[in-house]
Amino acid sequence: MTILDVHTHLPAPRPGAVISCTPDELPSQDAFPEQLYSLGIHPWDVTPAGISIADTARLREELSRPDVVAVGETGIDLARKDCAPLFAQMLAFRAHIKLSEELSMPMIIHCVKALDIIIGLRREMKPAQRWLIHGFRGKPSILAMLLAAGIDVSYGPLFNADSVAATPADRLFAETDESGIDAADVISRLADANPAASEAVVASNAAGFFSIYRSIN
Repeated sequence: MTILDVHTHLPAPRPGAVISCTPDELPSQDAFPEQLYSLGIHPWDVTPAGISIADTARLREELSRPDVVAVGETGIDLARKDCAPLFAQMLAFRAHIKLSEELSMPMIIHCVKALDIIIGLRREMKPAQRWLIHGFRGKPSILAMLLAAGIDVSYGPLFNADSVAATPADRLFAETDESGIDAADVISRLADANPAASEAVVASNAAGFFSIYRSIN
C-alpha cells in the first residue's frame, strides 16, 4: 500500500490517502477495504469542558482498529472565536497526546496561532511518537523551529515555497485536506519549489511516519 496523501477530509474511498475522521464519522472496518484513517476530536469540536472520560474511552477503542494509523486531527486553534477556551483545548490535546503514547501511534495536529504552545508541550511531555502539523504555510524560520523540536509538517496546495525548499527530503509530506486536488498534483507543485519532492520520496516518508499501517498490508 502506497500513501501519498497524509491528511484529507474527503470521503472514502480515497486510495493512497489517510482520511481524518471523528469517532462519529469513522466508517465500519469492512466498509472500504484497505482504506486508512486517522482519528481524533478536532479543536473546533472540543466542548468548554474539554474531553470526557467516555469520549477518551471511545477514542482508545476505535484507535485500536488496524485501519486507524494515527491520532488526530487534534490540536489548538486560537483564531476561531467559536472555539472552546484554551484550557479546554489543552485538556483535549493532552488527552490525545497520552493516547498517542499509550498506543504508539503518530499524531496529526491542527495548529492555528499556537505554535509556541505546541512546541512547548512537545518539550514538556517529551513524547516518543512523531507529530505532524498539517497544512503548514509558515516561513522558513518557523519551519526550522518545528523541525528542531522534532515536529514534522505536511504541505497542501497552498504553501510557502521558501519553506518547502528548506525542508529536508526525508521530512517532506503532502496532503490534500479539503481541496479535492489530487495528491500527485500537490507533490508536483512541491517539486517546483524543492526538486527532492517526488511521489517516491513522499511515499517513503509516509511509510515511515505511519509505520504501523504495514501490519495490514
